[in-house]
Amino acid sequence: MLDDLLECSHGTKLFLKFAILLYDDLVINEELLVTLKMFCGITTRQSNDGQHRGKQKGSYIFITQKSRHTKMISKNRLKLIRSLEHKKYREKYNLFVCEGPKIVLEVLSGQMDIVKEIYCMQEFLDLHTDILNQVPGQVVIVEESELKQASFQEHPQQVLALLEKPEIKDEKIVFKTAFYLDAIRNPGNLGAILRIADWFGHETIFVSPDCVDHFNPKVVQSSMGSFLRLHVREKAIDELRVVDDLTFYASSMDGESIYESVLSYPALIQIGTEGKGLSQAKLALADRVISIPGASHSQTESLNAAVAAGILASEFYRKSEMQ
Repeated sequence: MLDDLLECSHGTKLFLKFAILLYDDLVINEELLVTLKMFCGITTRQSNDGQHRGKQKGSYIFITQKSRHTKMISKNRLKLIRSLEHKKYREKYNLFVCEGPKIVLEVLSGQMDIVKEIYCMQEFLDLHTDILNQVPGQVVIVEESELKQASFQEHPQQVLALLEKPEIKDEKIVFKTAFYLDAIRNPGNLGAILRIADWFGHETIFVSPDCVDHFNPKVVQSSMGSFLRLHVREKAIDELRVVDDLTFYASSMDGESIYESVLSYPALIQIGTEGKGLSQAKLALADRVISIPGASHSQTESLNAAVAAGILASEFYRKSEMQ
């Protein structure tokens, strides 16, 4: 009976209910009682001899598996989640949000320790019971209407996770190629650049203090989980000039062609905004200025910052593999 009970208690049915028929006023031994109290809600009576028995001969003990899963988002929690749209509240509470099955499952598989709470629809819970049972925080089952209130997406996708911002360790980061993003304020652009860097194995990203926060919900979503695997650090460019043997590259319309350049590593690639590019002061800090040449007949003025980052990331990766 104990083995069966344990199997049921750890089973995939979260709200499992079953009954044990207590024949002949069956005595519940201490081992079974501890198990019942740990995993289930039970009804017993304690007899004069100190033994735990069913309430009466032939009675049932009704057992319901304990669950950390609750229903509905409280108003206070909803207010907290919505406040995380703003950087000052993400910093105040040290929390941020990610949404959608792909990203949330990636977080659960790789960084379960940063998960504070999960808000999901019943169908997501049914599909991913095993991993959700391991979540250290609370799992809240919500209706679609509730998820829409909490979500930052136009079309919410079954699940939203409340995450703790990972601790930034004050340690030296070693890299072969890294990006320095200057004043990138569009969340979609920053998220796309994170995804591009992750694709090409460039694990280090430095951002200027006036960049959009990389924990912004739109950045997190557009990175499609890449934010989990990258070292993103906010730095003033002057702080990196002291790094030994580091070649500073600046992306500009007037530099040497990236396709014809012989590149040096370790490399730091500076990318500015689409509209303004890098300032003259930032260009002056560069060891080399590089460009992405277009077709001679093209009338396009410039490339989107994420597109430029993609081309540069590809070339720096390709040429490093050839060395």
